[in-house]
Amino acid sequence: MSEAGPAQRRRLDTWIAADPRALGLFRVALATLALVDLLRRWPWISTFYSNEGVFSNHFGLFEPVNGWSFSLLWSLSRPAEVQVFFGLGAAVLVAFGLGFRTRLTGFLGWLVMLSIHARNPLLENGGDVIQQLWWLWAQALPLGRRFSVDAVLADLRSRPERGPEALAAPRVRDRAPVRRLAVTAILVQLAVVYVFNALHKGGAAWRDGVAISYVLEMDKFVTPFGLWLRDLGLPLSLDRVLTWGTLVVEGAAPLLVFSPWRTAVCRRVVLAALVGLHLGIALVVDVGLFSYSMLVGLLVLLPAVDLDRLAAWARARTPGLLFVYYDADCGICHGTARLFDRLDVLDRLVWVGYGESIPLPPGVDRAALEARRAHELVVYDERRGMVSGGAAACLRLASAIPGLGLAPFVGGLPGLRGLLDAGYRRLAAHRVQVSIYLGLPACGLPRADDAAPEAPTVSGVDAAWRRGRALTRELLTLAILIVLLVEAGSVNTAVRSVAPYDAPRWVRAFIAYTRTFQSWSMFAPEVPLDDNRFVVDVTLSDGTHVDPQTGRLPDFDLETAGTIDYGQFWGSYVMRLPQERYKAYRGELARWLRKPVQRLELPPDAEVRAIEVWNLTDRSPNPRTGERAPTEKDRSVLVRWSAKD
Repeated sequence: MSEAGPAQRRRLDTWIAADPRALGLFRVALATLALVDLLRRWPWISTFYSNEGVFSNHFGLFEPVNGWSFSLLWSLSRPAEVQVFFGLGAAVLVAFGLGFRTRLTGFLGWLVMLSIHARNPLLENGGDVIQQLWWLWAQALPLGRRFSVDAVLADLRSRPERGPEALAAPRVRDRAPVRRLAVTAILVQLAVVYVFNALHKGGAAWRDGVAISYVLEMDKFVTPFGLWLRDLGLPLSLDRVLTWGTLVVEGAAPLLVFSPWRTAVCRRVVLAALVGLHLGIALVVDVGLFSYSMLVGLLVLLPAVDLDRLAAWARARTPGLLFVYYDADCGICHGTARLFDRLDVLDRLVWVGYGESIPLPPGVDRAALEARRAHELVVYDERRGMVSGGAAACLRLASAIPGLGLAPFVGGLPGLRGLLDAGYRRLAAHRVQVSIYLGLPACGLPRADDAAPEAPTVSGVDAAWRRGRALTRELLTLAILIVLLVEAGSVNTAVRSVAPYDAPRWVRAFIAYTRTFQSWSMFAPEVPLDDNRFVVDVTLSDGTHVDPQTGRLPDFDLETAGTIDYGQFWGSYVMRLPQERYKAYRGELARWLRKPVQRLELPPDAEVRAIEVWNLTDRSPNPRTGERAPTEKDRSVLVRWSAKD
């Protein structure tokens, strides 16, 4: 039993534990993903998120698509109001990415992105849903344990080093695995996405290995690279490799993710395969941030052994040690040293106090160092054999921190270097006053609380409270995971065809409010064999006709269908509006088209007399027979408005 126990624990850890460094990277990636998502929507605030656009808030509130929706943006009408919300949201996401007040900013970040995604359901896609799932599980994970401001501040409080000799002590970094059901929930969600997507792809195009060719015919979403590949002519043999390879990767991914044997090897394989799959998708079709949202979740799979190897590889390629000579009696100087010591994840910095009787590197004169003690910091670059002082030394010090390698170059730009030198001299001249103001020791005079802190004691009540809170968190996580699985079973054909059932109303409400939909059938069961686009015919007061999408005459020619760059947002809008469930929103489009809006290529003083919005559907060419051109299938009027009405 003594030998079986650890083995069972390791096997369980493959399903319930994650390395805190992987979770730190997950936090940074999630914040970056959300920030990019927010910023890419900024130009469309007026069009899609305000009452001046195609979807007013009062219309969305009183005629919602699914009846359950929560968004703080429902209370904002003008573009300027929404811009303020987006600006505050961006600040929250930056703070979350830095790991500042991680729990609070993580919750606020979730609220911000939930509000944005729920405001206009015509734009939602799988990437938004995946992102909401990661935000949901982020609430139950300690994402601030590594690579965060919170972790640095906690370490500063727990280890009050008194001098440079303490900074030289071996560092003990947090590597204890995080064992939470939320880790399991992320793995289960990844498996659900890939399992159902693989099971549902049973159409003829997938069986025949020609699905990718049909995907490239989706004019609304194909990227410039995908368009080039389509025009070049995708060979049938390559189409089959890519099509069937997609099915193999999606089908094998869940097995590799949950494999308890050779876990590190299996996860390396699945990470490589899925990264290739999603980058390939992003290369040929614009499906928003779906591919990148999936890649964010994959970070949780990173094994500790690979993170160790990555850290060792990075340290082996560091440009050399930096010897930092500073006045350890100065409070702000030593405080800065303590801060940078924690940011020095590659172990490049060697701290030396002035007056220490230790051998100095070649080229460094002790007398010269002591002469500088009164007014500046000195950094010796071992690799370059270069001595820097003052502001230049600070910039060289910053270059040791990952991501700040260009600090000396940026700080040396004309004009900026003079400002930095002046600021450094002013700070050095008033360092005693600054140290006292910040409550730090100045000139060797200890503070009243300079004694080593006692280890905090935890009372029985506090311990019971922590255990109860942890148990509540895990039970709530389990309950939410069950809810998501119940929903997944009720909406996916692979389950309903065997055991059909309908999820309870309260389950569907929870799913809708949190935007955590579980229907996974991208390009399934059949890849779209048809494509559609809009032709807008606006009649002006002088009798001329113009399509405001292009600024030219309305063009019904299929050969020019790919010339309109819809992008992901307009592409989703054009795809959904013809559907019967979105019929009520067509009047909103007519209302918007009547306005003199900047996005449309209409004369600013144009007076609109009539509007017709045509939906053109065409049949994509069949790659099995070598067809190259689409054929028109149907055209219908979605919106018809006249000033005479």
